[in-house]
Amino acid sequence: SHVGLSHFGASLFGSKRAQCLFPSQPAPMATSDDPPSEATLAIAQRDKVLDMVFGYGVQTAWQYGLDTSFGFIQTACAIAGVVGVSTAAKRVMYPNSRPVEPLYNRLRMETGPLAWPHLRVRFAVDPYSQLTPRRAVILQGRTQEGKTTLLRTSIPWYRRWTVWPLSLICWRGIYLNGGEHAGTHLTFNQWLTTQMFGKVNNAGSEIRQCLWDYRRSQWFRLLMEKLQMPNCLLPMPCFVIVDQFELLVRNYPEALQWADQLVFQHTRNKVARVIFVVQYENGAASLINQSWFGLRFNLVSMKPQASEDLWKLSAIQRDLFDKCDHNIGLYMLVRDALQTGRLTERDVSEFVPRALARWKRDFEMPFPFSTHPSWIELDLKRAKAELARGLQSVLLSFYQADTEKVRAIMGATMPELYGLDTVQLFDASMYDLSKMLSNEKVHKAGLSMTEAKVVSKNIRKVMGHPVGTFKVQGDALLHEPGHDKSIRKP
Repeated sequence: SHVGLSHFGASLFGSKRAQCLFPSQPAPMATSDDPPSEATLAIAQRDKVLDMVFGYGVQTAWQYGLDTSFGFIQTACAIAGVVGVSTAAKRVMYPNSRPVEPLYNRLRMETGPLAWPHLRVRFAVDPYSQLTPRRAVILQGRTQEGKTTLLRTSIPWYRRWTVWPLSLICWRGIYLNGGEHAGTHLTFNQWLTTQMFGKVNNAGSEIRQCLWDYRRSQWFRLLMEKLQMPNCLLPMPCFVIVDQFELLVRNYPEALQWADQLVFQHTRNKVARVIFVVQYENGAASLINQSWFGLRFNLVSMKPQASEDLWKLSAIQRDLFDKCDHNIGLYMLVRDALQTGRLTERDVSEFVPRALARWKRDFEMPFPFSTHPSWIELDLKRAKAELARGLQSVLLSFYQADTEKVRAIMGATMPELYGLDTVQLFDASMYDLSKMLSNEKVHKAGLSMTEAKVVSKNIRKVMGHPVGTFKVQGDALLHEPGHDKSIRKP
């Protein structure tokens, strides 16, 4: 009978998924006080439809096998049909996001054709050699220094080919560029979905889906893992490269929490090998401060190469390379401009510092966006007192020693901060702090929207550096409980 067949099928498969496929034993619905989100409802609806298709196909194939006395050819054809239908349904209802690709080919699309060997600058660093199962890598180098090209050329030659049998050991991965579409979307999840060619209702889960799909596709290596074979036969991890990470954090501060969770896929789950590409010290410090005192990262720095370090047969002009501050990307721009007549020799000395200053303004993080560990080590009361001293010093320099202005700002800010606990104070972003301190839509005295943004930025600036970095200017009484609510002029 239908009921008996469903019970037999559930006992045969012996899994929760098989039991929920047969209609005689519906799975209990999970209850929650909070209503599910639209993304959760969409995914649940697709799961329900796919389970119906797959469950109907299994029952049909099983019934067909009974009718044909389980003939080998008939049963094999029925099973193949069920697998084909379910696979097609899965592809339709679960459209693949950007798949895991051969890493060398992906980076080749980003960097374009390589320059000739006599026009390259060689760096004696290998970021992949610093990757370990317990540590990710932060690659730090100046703007236009060739960081992405270094990631491409550092891949061993035998890890680049997709032709069998070298395809068995080919490195595959995902490349994300924090500078693409950053700031044009409303949320960080929308940026991530755009990078992965996914859909909004996936709720930004494309990275994790790709990582685990890639691992499941290595069925032979998974078998070797169960048999405890040598490491060379175990499943290969997926490389995840996040380029221009500073631009990403500047537009979406919540990307720091996402990066911390992504590193867990490297250090804990062992399914990924993660590399973050930054340009300045503040970007590296943001990651290091966020992640367990930096114990989960190896920092790889691309030190600028001087003219004496160039290859002897290099065709790079030494004098022009020196004028361009030993930056190969800037050198190529200036050389092309000189050849086309857009710049003259006299203009080079003015153009180079302007270009470097513009790049620093556009790509550098002004300070670490995560809290320095020295703040967490302090008692909460003392930490707030040190924060008040540092904030006062920064505001005095920011407002050009306007003590009346600083007195009013500190009088509205510190009473609000004294009520926060450790998590609320140290983990709040600039956006969260500005909302808490702003008097917008609040019927009480507070900071204007502009003042709240300035104060929230400087609070994060003070907490991003070690305790005591910003000294108090002069003898000042701070807004601590039991103290006079005034500031003496320095």
